[in-house]
Amino acid sequence: AEKEQTEKLQEAKKALGAGEKEKALAAFTAAREWGSGEAAYQAGLLHQEQKQEAAAEWAFVEAVVLGEQEAAWQVYQMLKEVK
Repeated sequence: AEKEQTEKLQEAKKALGAGEKEKALAAFTAAREWGSGEAAYQAGLLHQEQKQEAAAEWAFVEAVVLGEQEAAWQVYQMLKEVK
């Protein structure tokens, strides 16, 4: 599973670097399914950029659960806005 996660994460980063955001999102989503917190965080950023707030929120929460500390700030900001 770790090999698949790593391959999908690399594929996603390569696509993102090439400006292929839809392809990157698909690969980040696949890496998320293999348990990558980094992929969940990156997917959240892409969802947020596309104004897909609900999808972004879930991706950030998943990223935190998977140990991605940077995502905790995103979750905090979202919860702060809800008040």
